[in-house]
Amino acid sequence: MPATTRSKTKQSHLEDFGTTETKSASKTNKGSNTNTQKESTASSKKPEPKSRPSTKDETKKIASTKRKQAEPDADDPPKDSTSAKKQKQQHATKSGDDSKPIMINRSPVLQLWSACVAQHLHPDQPWTTSLSVGSAISTLCAISKGRSIGTIEESDKSPDEKAEKDAGKRAANAGADIEFQVMGFKLHVKNGDVLLQGKPKRGNEAPLKSKFGEDNYDKTKKIMEDALATWKGKDDDLNAKAFHMYEEFRPSVQSGQGGWGKKGALELDRVKEVVERG
Repeated sequence: MPATTRSKTKQSHLEDFGTTETKSASKTNKGSNTNTQKESTASSKKPEPKSRPSTKDETKKIASTKRKQAEPDADDPPKDSTSAKKQKQQHATKSGDDSKPIMINRSPVLQLWSACVAQHLHPDQPWTTSLSVGSAISTLCAISKGRSIGTIEESDKSPDEKAEKDAGKRAANAGADIEFQVMGFKLHVKNGDVLLQGKPKRGNEAPLKSKFGEDNYDKTKKIMEDALATWKGKDDDLNAKAFHMYEEFRPSVQSGQGGWGKKGALELDRVKEVVERG
């Protein structure tokens, strides 16, 4: 066999001098360097977290906010107490009630108004007598109105029968205790009752209250009485104007037979205004 100059020993390369651990470490270091670079880049972009206040700081801040909310501002008006609020509510309710119209027909309004006027003009008489005056005037006006619109027919009595009836009225009136002049009506009173067609006309407040409703009755009566008090010392002038006042504030209904017995709105503010103005 020919001789060769090549050595049987395997030639070594540069990479053969590194051990397994060295290669592994090199790879690890390479990866570590890469991750470090990534983290460094991320940290430069990510904003720093705000420092979180401690629990004590939060408690103090909440307590301070509550105190500020509880304390009134120097420019704010003082808050009402419970009693003051109740008084305001009552006043508002009262004012609201006076401005709210009462749905009622004209007859009971005229009856109450006439009674209040009679009481103002004759304060020495009992309220029951004033109610009798109001009832009589309301009845006389209803008869007159009914005849004018054809709802109540004229009496078909003979002249002799009418004369006899008139004589009876005169006799009854002659036995009256007092003669009243109220709103242009000449009335005779006997035993506290007005004589109407020779018979006593009793004053009864209960039916009148039921037509108004008790609360509305009391309010209307007080409004009328307070307004009439402004006429103190001017009785003759009041007596001449009182019926015309009623015509101004009475409930508004359709004219003629269409409004007969129908309800309309009685405005208490209007009553006060008309009576005090005269």
